[in-house]
Amino acid sequence: RELLAAHLAGPHAHLMVALDGDTVAAGTVCLVHANGIEARYVATNPDYRQVGPLHFVYLEAMRWAGGHGKAIFDLSGLATGSLDNKVSGINRFKRSFGGNAFTYPIFTRKAKQ
Repeated sequence: RELLAAHLAGPHAHLMVALDGDTVAAGTVCLVHANGIEARYVATNPDYRQVGPLHFVYLEAMRWAGGHGKAIFDLSGLATGSLDNKVSGINRFKRSFGGNAFTYPIFTRKAKQ
């Protein structure tokens, strides 16, 4: 908790949550970049999954980003390869906001010879 609190106290992270009273229904920590924000550490309380609280969280994150002059809201990528129903559903959810999919470079270490 202390480490999370320290990160959220700085200018490069922002916590977005959907609350039902004192209960967190869904949330994400958004990392703040020069021209956008990136949703990381995303979670939905299983008791609230059927009401879609993450939609609210993402819409509020988009409003926050726009209000702070950010042009990009990165949903932390789309899964590729062989996808099960759950992962396909997550991709569908991310695509439901519109926007564009981008290909990012991937850097890997070479195996030692």
